[in-house]
Amino acid sequence: MLAELLEKSKVVESLDPADSDDGDVFPFFANVPELPRQAMLTDPEIKRAESAGTWVNDYVNFATKASPMTPGIFHESFALGLLSTATARRAYIRAGKHVIYPNLYMLLVAQSTLYAKTTGLDVVDDVLRMSGLNYLTLPAGVTPQSLVTELSHRTPPTFGDWSQDDKDDWQKERRFAAQRAWWMDEAASLLDLFKQRHTADLLSLILRLYNCPEKLTAATIGRGRETVRFSYLTICGPTTPAAMRTHLKTQELWGDGLFARFLFVTPDTPPIRAFYSDTAIETPPELAKHLNTLAFTYLPMPKDSGPGVVQSPPALQADVPISVFRKWDTYHEGIWQLLSKRAVPEKLYACYGRLATTAIKIATLLAASDWASMAEGNPLTIRPEHWARAQMMTEAYRASLHRLIDDASQPLADEDQEIADKVLSRVKAGKRNSRRELSQDMHMTAGGQRDRLERIVEQLIKDGVIIEKAAKGQRGPGTTRLFISNK
Repeated sequence: MLAELLEKSKVVESLDPADSDDGDVFPFFANVPELPRQAMLTDPEIKRAESAGTWVNDYVNFATKASPMTPGIFHESFALGLLSTATARRAYIRAGKHVIYPNLYMLLVAQSTLYAKTTGLDVVDDVLRMSGLNYLTLPAGVTPQSLVTELSHRTPPTFGDWSQDDKDDWQKERRFAAQRAWWMDEAASLLDLFKQRHTADLLSLILRLYNCPEKLTAATIGRGRETVRFSYLTICGPTTPAAMRTHLKTQELWGDGLFARFLFVTPDTPPIRAFYSDTAIETPPELAKHLNTLAFTYLPMPKDSGPGVVQSPPALQADVPISVFRKWDTYHEGIWQLLSKRAVPEKLYACYGRLATTAIKIATLLAASDWASMAEGNPLTIRPEHWARAQMMTEAYRASLHRLIDDASQPLADEDQEIADKVLSRVKAGKRNSRRELSQDMHMTAGGQRDRLERIVEQLIKDGVIIEKAAKGQRGPGTTRLFISNK
């Protein structure tokens, strides 16, 4: 698709990262461990996958024309996010005792300007509005404190002060109060909130909502007890490598399973330059109509039982034929072999452990989309071609994860200087200026990060910028501390 666009358009040209003066060009190749042969798709299966998810193809074709600088993998991910929004907990699969809903958490990571992330998101906004799915999205200004209230059926305390239009919108959202999509620009800001004391509880909430619990209760002093019932949260938004690097080096976010729940989507092609089209480009009504049909005609609608009454939204169980189940199992086995052979870093184990679940979620979304194009009365079935395309997409996301890790492991040219400046600032303040305290306050206590801090401190001492000497404490033994040199 991208190759066709490059060939046809005279205003689109490839930008070779090697020609860039910017030393921080995002890698679009990665060293990804190969799946065991038995888990790979065959050529006939890959060919068959072309017939799955026709609406996704239509969306990507249009979005590429509307925003040609946005990578195709981003447009494809946006399409999955739209399908997840439309599904709203009303399709699922059963696997033994487990119920799996097809909601997705996605972060699209690329440099500003070069990859036109926000322009690609503008296409999404247009389709959401035209399809009527904007009532299934969370408000742009929702705060962590108000998230539970938004997902519950409780009337906000300021409701009486709202305009009538806002009240009408809120009433329309109530039918899908807990089945929402959080489309956000600069999505790394969500991760920033996890570090702040007054919003730290948001992390636990996001972790729990991923599994679509039937009941989730939260209590605060200001808001009292609030309950979210039959939850289903989709998260999708762009951010930059610079905004992500600090978070990717925070061990807690790997250890608590947060990053395992997210798909990290990164460019798999060099950036291209494209100028405005000299003709108007309008969103095809058929794109929005398909989503509207899926969301409000084919999938069962929840009943409005009156204020304060929350009923379980009706949902369809997608059929998983034994042939698809076996392919799912084989893919899981292939991923398991990579883990057992320690072919990936340990911090990626949890991400790898969820890949097979990601694939079946994507297959469910593709099946639901194709099902909405069929005559009414047909069963919702995940066919082999849906699985094949879902595995291909999941493998693209696996490679995408490695590209992000490769990028995060390469420090910026001025990153050491940034750390040195922080060390000097703390040393000048004269408080918590021991090496141990610095490592704690700068979140550089683990292995390589602590070694890096030690190296920078040693260099500052060698350069005569700071000195290290024992400082007697008010009580107990003295502590070796750092001070600004008087030279």
